[in-house]
Amino acid sequence: MKIPFTSNAGTKIMALVLAVFLWSFAYLENLKDGSVTYLVSLSAPEGLRIDEPNRRIEVAVRGPRKIVEPLSAEPQLHISKQITQQDIESFA
Repeated sequence: MKIPFTSNAGTKIMALVLAVFLWSFAYLENLKDGSVTYLVSLSAPEGLRIDEPNRRIEVAVRGPRKIVEPLSAEPQLHISKQITQQDIESFA
């Protein structure tokens, strides 16, 4: 006696709905909010002056826990940029 694929369709649909619900719950539990502070340092070419060469920028981060926690654990991330004459000309 063969049982057709469509038998117990309600049970299969309910199992699929519960699987999607469980996956979405686990995915949302794995998300985390955090903030990361960057120290941005700018240095200008000779003859030019920057009013605020160092600035702290706080960035809000939301994503998977395995990525956000290592970012939040860093005491301070540092970004530095040497401004060139081409940068100034392209900005103006």
